[in-house]
Amino acid sequence: MDSNPPSKVKWRKEETERKENIDWFRAKLKEEEEKFLQHHQLSILTIFNISRSDAGIYTCYTLGDVKQILVNIKFKPKIIKNELKVAADIGETISIKFICLANAYPYVHFNWSINTDDIGFRNKYQIIRANVQQNSYTFKSELIINGINEMDFRSYKCFAYNELGSDEVLFELVKKSKKTLLFK
Repeated sequence: MDSNPPSKVKWRKEETERKENIDWFRAKLKEEEEKFLQHHQLSILTIFNISRSDAGIYTCYTLGDVKQILVNIKFKPKIIKNELKVAADIGETISIKFICLANAYPYVHFNWSINTDDIGFRNKYQIIRANVQQNSYTFKSELIINGINEMDFRSYKCFAYNELGSDEVLFELVKKSKKTLLFK
């Protein structure tokens, strides 16, 4: 940063949903004037005991300049558990979709299985993998079961993993009951 006299430097962590200042109990700011270059200032932000919540965009503000730095924190997948049971009837439902969402960095890989058998590529099943949103820590895999029959009413395992670890969840396809239909 070039200014004479040296300008005041401010750091801020940017959030998509809300503006959040840096946790200054765990952060240290070091500012010094560079001896070898006149009128240049160096600002170093150090965050101690870094955790997942420290990931994001950090902005350095000076009088006439703004610089942003993206900080990624590596962490193992954690599956978001919702809608783990789906009810269907044979003949009434053409296909069923289970959605497995996992938060992690870096990229998440997914496997789907029935009992211990990997589903892989079979005509009956379609597996779709995607990032939920660009530059997001949320990844998605969908299992679509086509042509529902009696053998499909069982549990399906979603296994999410990366270089740091894994997580898994069971989804269940059940038959609709009269109770299910009444309270729909």
